Amino acid sequence: MMQNNSLPRVPSNCLLLNVWRAFLHCLHKDNYARLWGRAGVFEYWSASLTGTILCLLPSLLFLVQCIYIQLVALIIILSLLIYLAMPLFSVFVRRLHDINCSGWWILIYYLSVAILTICGSFYVSQHLFLYEIDTENIYSQLLTIFPDWFSNLTFLVDIQSIIFLVLTLIPGNKEKNKYGDLV
Repeated sequence: MMQNNSLPRVPSNCLLLNVWRAFLHCLHKDNYARLWGRAGVFEYWSASLTGTILCLLPSLLFLVQCIYIQLVALIIILSLLIYLAMPLFSVFVRRLHDINCSGWWILIYYLSVAILTICGSFYVSQHLFLYEIDTENIYSQLLTIFPDWFSNLTFLVDIQSIIFLVLTLIPGNKEKNKYGDLV
């Protein structure tokens, strides 16, 4: 049995440790759903990337050819998505506050993604039930049934995603802005 003093100490400037601490900071009860204040670039990207990796890790279980294990993986992924949705949303709002933008801008992004998802799901479901689609070549057939307006909408959401990506990379104000000090 190893003693605690025989383990090497983790240096305080370790990047992965700081990323994990910033992620846990977003999950803390005081920050879980806090939509006021500011979040720096490091805090935002630490929370976003760690949350994404945690949600993608259980998808490796889909490689196992057992329906029960795949069902467990799906339940784990959905549980993580539900649990992490609010802290990741709130850190995104606080990141927008850091560059002196209103957090309401995030609704434009989420509404456009929701509209795209609903329109695409509705259109695909109509074609799946009304027309015979060969399940072996479903992806190539689905790509041909979407109308031009759908690809234009997808393009606009992609452009919007790039704009929000750039916004999250912009360094925030060093001094106090209308949303407060950087914590």
